[in-house]
Amino acid sequence: MALAETDTDLTSAYQTFSELSNALQGSYRDLESQVARLKGELAAARRERVRQLEERARLSARLGQLMEALPGGVVELDSAKRVRAANPAAVELLGHDPIGREWSEAGAALAGASARGGEATLPNGRRLSVSTRALADGGAIVLLTDVTEAALLRQMVERHQRLATLG
Repeated sequence: MALAETDTDLTSAYQTFSELSNALQGSYRDLESQVARLKGELAAARRERVRQLEERARLSARLGQLMEALPGGVVELDSAKRVRAANPAAVELLGHDPIGREWSEAGAALAGASARGGEATLPNGRRLSVSTRALADGGAIVLLTDVTEAALLRQMVERHQRLATLG
């Protein structure tokens, strides 16, 4: 009887082992399919992220090109009023590269212009319109526009009007 009992126990153990082995194989296949699905989702998310980064890089490059091409000067100030960036037109109008300097020092020639905007005359005689706008991060954008010719034309018109009133 012991042999029949052992044989039954072995058969039962073998069936249990086979069932558990089949269940384990099924679980393994399920995990493999989940891993494959997650890999696909991760690859899609990665492709989307790369696409977004490339788009941002294109926009950044485009913005850089526009800043370089602007005829007016653009100066970006950080929250400590230190010059963070300036386009070539700003460098030309100021007569020096202001990046990294305090705006009070870099834009000293513009001291006559009000904080809300106005006109200032540079030592070389050029007249600039100065407009300042605050940024959300505490910094500011300063727009410098050369209005020398417009100021000269305005003076000429005023002079002609005075002469016309005299005549």
